[in-house]
Amino acid sequence: MLYIWDIEKIILHTLNEQRLNINYEFSNTLASPMSCNVSTNTIKFNYLKVNGYIAKINFKIKETDENLVKLMLYHEIGYYLDFKKTNMTSERLCTEKMTRKNSS
Repeated sequence: MLYIWDIEKIILHTLNEQRLNINYEFSNTLASPMSCNVSTNTIKFNYLKVNGYIAKINFKIKETDENLVKLMLYHEIGYYLDFKKTNMTSERLCTEKMTRKNSS
């Protein structure tokens, strides 16, 4: 069983390793193991749900608890990066339209 501080260490190490500026916090009201909120730039986790998920899947996939937390974390980071990429593309297109409009 992983404790809150164990999961926090894994998250902090992974975010630092990937050079991502994302906050993280514990939330015991969260319905899923992890969730990413792009508007607040925060990854939230519920350690009871994380441990429950690990218990459910660990008999099928023989992995360490740390690797399973990283798997969940990278899943949430993927949502974050996809949103940022889509948002940046939209902003760039909007800026290009405004530039073309102003130059005409």
